[in-house]
Amino acid sequence: MPNHKEFKKYATKHAGISSLTMESYSSAYGSYISPTIIEERQLNVA
Repeated sequence: MPNHKEFKKYATKHAGISSLTMESYSSAYGSYISPTIIEERQLNVA
């Protein structure tokens, strides 16, 4: 997320999320890689 600092500021000041909750969430999901496979070629399915 390119604007993670801005989002963290918004979440803690305006949305009522504690900074500890934000930190634990970002440490748990910050390095998550989606298992979705992106197919780069056309699938010819009849």
